[in-house]
Amino acid sequence: MAFVNAEVCDEDIAALGLENYFLLGTYRWTIDMERKAALIITRPCNEEYHFLCSVRLFIKGEEHYFEMYDKKEGNDLVWKMHWTHVKKVGMEEVYEMLREALTVYGEYGRRYEKGKVIVMI
Repeated sequence: MAFVNAEVCDEDIAALGLENYFLLGTYRWTIDMERKAALIITRPCNEEYHFLCSVRLFIKGEEHYFEMYDKKEGNDLVWKMHWTHVKKVGMEEVYEMLREALTVYGEYGRRYEKGKVIVMI
């Protein structure tokens, strides 16, 4: 299975091992149930003003936190890293999953159809 954009329910949250997290409201998440991974944008960029986003990537219940912003360059959507809090062990795997999840997330939890999604870490 791969990442997909979805609205999650309580059963999904439990299956991902995130029931002990205080997660505000209902979000469109990008999830991979097979790998027990979820990408959550807790302060999303908006269409008019592209500002810093709080990006949380959960992998098997372990949280990785990033601050990123998105920017349109021609037809492409570019996600750029501003700051991160990632443990050094397994960092490359985390970054690879982040790239994959953001590519599927695209823009506002919908695939990006106008061009490519580029993730710069």
